[in-house]
Amino acid sequence: MRSPLRPHPEAAPELGELSAHAGPEQLAGAAVAFAHGLVVQTLLDPGRFSEDAQVAPLDSFLASLVAS
Repeated sequence: MRSPLRPHPEAAPELGELSAHAGPEQLAGAAVAFAHGLVVQTLLDPGRFSEDAQVAPLDSFLASLVAS
């Protein structure tokens, strides 16, 4: 699952979209791990994880990666 994501964090620092503090493999792995965790939580407790409840932590996760 990481390989299709890897080109994005490879290109993002050059575009000023992500800081270069982590390597592309590490960022792709973190994105996959985050997504898997969110999916598991949603599957186990769908009543608590509406669409909005899923988008909010995703937005926070992505914001934490943005270059400052």
